[in-house]
Amino acid sequence: MKSMVITLVSIIIGVISGGIVVARVLAAPMYRECEATEKYLEMFLFMSKWMKAKQGGGKISQFINRKEYKSVAIYGMSNMGELLLNELKHDRIDVLYAIDRNVNISSADGLKVYTLEEKLPEVDVVIVTPIHYFESIAFDLQKRTKASVISIEEVVDWILLNNN
Repeated sequence: MKSMVITLVSIIIGVISGGIVVARVLAAPMYRECEATEKYLEMFLFMSKWMKAKQGGGKISQFINRKEYKSVAIYGMSNMGELLLNELKHDRIDVLYAIDRNVNISSADGLKVYTLEEKLPEVDVVIVTPIHYFESIAFDLQKRTKASVISIEEVVDWILLNNN
């Protein structure tokens, strides 16, 4: 009888332990998938907002000129960084350099690309394009530069607020 109880308890503990292990193994990919979905939804909603600002005649250069920033750097040179760079170049705003984890970015349009591990030249403002990770990026940047560190989302919100 005693050995039967021990066997039954062992089986129950084994099933529970196995269930926990399987749940953890399956949960990690599901968590990453949810995180990616959330990130892309946030980017989509932001891009819609940016398009609305542009359609209303708003330009990022208005914000830069209003704040009297003379030198600009862009953090993040993926799609949003490229769009920002193109808009600023079109409006004759001089972007001094880019910052990205990948210094081999071929789309930085001739800009020098730094990593956070390198010494960053001084600028007035760094505009951060990965909006989903802004807080952690801003925290890291503020340890490396005296520049104002702002999210592109903050800029677009300012444009929408001031162009209506």
